Amino acid sequence: MEALKKKEEEDLMQLELRRKQKEKEEAEKEEERLKKEMEIKKLKELEVKNAVENRRKREEEEYLLEQEALKNETTLFGLNSQKIEKKTMEGIMKKKSPSALAGWQSRYCVLSESSILSYYGNEKDYRSGKAAKGNINMNDVSPDQRKYMITNGSSKLNIQVSDRLYEFDCGDSNTALRWYSAIVTHFQ
Repeated sequence: MEALKKKEEEDLMQLELRRKQKEKEEAEKEEERLKKEMEIKKLKELEVKNAVENRRKREEEEYLLEQEALKNETTLFGLNSQKIEKKTMEGIMKKKSPSALAGWQSRYCVLSESSILSYYGNEKDYRSGKAAKGNINMNDVSPDQRKYMITNGSSKLNIQVSDRLYEFDCGDSNTALRWYSAIVTHFQ
């Protein structure tokens, strides 16, 4: 009987050891699961942090671009008093003839550092040194007419000098804006 009691006690101890071992294994598994959850949470937080940082950088870049565009727009309308380097430009534009019969004519136009917009019959005439068909001094454009030279989204430039209106068609609004941006650097 004693031996039987001893055997039962040993069996109970073995069961208790197995139960504790199982609890320990489950606790270790739970700890491992929690570590993985924490790692995933940290990765997600890092992704969110990076996304927020990238968004902040994009917004900052957009803000700087908007500020630069606003500065350029302010300069375009003669509101910025800082010294601007005069830009030169050349290319083909259509010019409306003062004669009603002639209509629109293709012209090779050159904006020089001396603030003169010259127009030629074609690029070959310009390159060969042939005299320009006409010249417009940008310093002769009256300040109150400068802001009306271009309409937003238009491909046309209107340059009013004294009693003459020169009309140019640049082909598209982006080209017109490039010409306008170059021309306004010549206003004093």
